[in-house]
Amino acid sequence: MHTESNNKTLLKSYAVVLGVAVLIYWGTGDLSRALTALLAFSPYAFVSAKPTAISAAIRSLGERGIRIRTSRTPERLSHMENIAFTPEAIAPADTMQSDVPQLIARLRSMGMHPVLLAPGGAKGAAQLAAQADIRDIRTGLPPLSDPFAVSTALVQKVAAQRSTSEENCLHIVLGSPAGDADILCTSDDLSQLPLLLRTARQVRQKIEQNAVFGYTLNFIGIGLAAAGILSPFTGALWHAASTALVLLNAESLHSAQVREKKFAFSKAL
Repeated sequence: MHTESNNKTLLKSYAVVLGVAVLIYWGTGDLSRALTALLAFSPYAFVSAKPTAISAAIRSLGERGIRIRTSRTPERLSHMENIAFTPEAIAPADTMQSDVPQLIARLRSMGMHPVLLAPGGAKGAAQLAAQADIRDIRTGLPPLSDPFAVSTALVQKVAAQRSTSEENCLHIVLGSPAGDADILCTSDDLSQLPLLLRTARQVRQKIEQNAVFGYTLNFIGIGLAAAGILSPFTGALWHAASTALVLLNAESLHSAQVREKKFAFSKAL
């Protein structure tokens, strides 16, 4: 999942550490310390912070039947503040799903602002919103230039069609009601939404954690090398350990999801 941005970051990182190595050699006159600093430095410890966390999340969600359109989607979802539903999403065939009010309450407790999107003032929208405990009814989302639209996830139900494999599923569009689905749930089960939102926020948290781990370990490693505490061999070990820590921290996201899924299954039994 390396992008052009990652490649530029790598080049900048190597340029910086080469400069630091030159300074270490200039200040100490010890070539071994300068080379050890280069060995201890692990650019992948922070360059991989984002793609490894996103990859783990996409894999976890995929195992639950949730497809993510692009690698940017989880992080974008984590910044959403509003969640809008079409009437068909919460009341298929004009029948309210029994767990919708509890779902709306849970989403609200997670800091989301629920909205019922009823284009053209759909019949019975006010009653539907009251049943679902949705207090904001709108006929449409504002233009993309509006902060509300940018921070809104739109949940739509796709009607069952025999000609497509995407039957009875939910399409979730981030920031643009006219755009393609950023997230596709292969069932119309709305109870997946809190999990999806929580996972997206965990991705952002892992990215931030990995960035801190990566920068901190690299600075410490270079400092130890400059002080002559690390040898070239231990510097190489430091490099490997820094990278491994980031990868393991990202993988813990997937592992936690697997444990949660197993627990839910055993509880259902």
